[in-house]
Amino acid sequence: MFTDRIEGKWVDAFRDVFELCKVTEGEEVAILSETQSRAVNVQVTELAMLAFRFDQRVRLMRCSGIQQR
Repeated sequence: MFTDRIEGKWVDAFRDVFELCKVTEGEEVAILSETQSRAVNVQVTELAMLAFRFDQRVRLMRCSGIQQR
């Protein structure tokens, strides 16, 4: 069975994206993922936010899909 392992380079890449977004302390961050998203991607995102070392509110939201009109 294949097991995902979190690698530091993944956390660094996600942290770089948050830096480009200019995330600041006290700002609420929402992590949107689909119900079929790999759990490791959500975990890496949370770890990347922890790397900033400031009190941050992170809200995880699972989306079951977007209905097209």
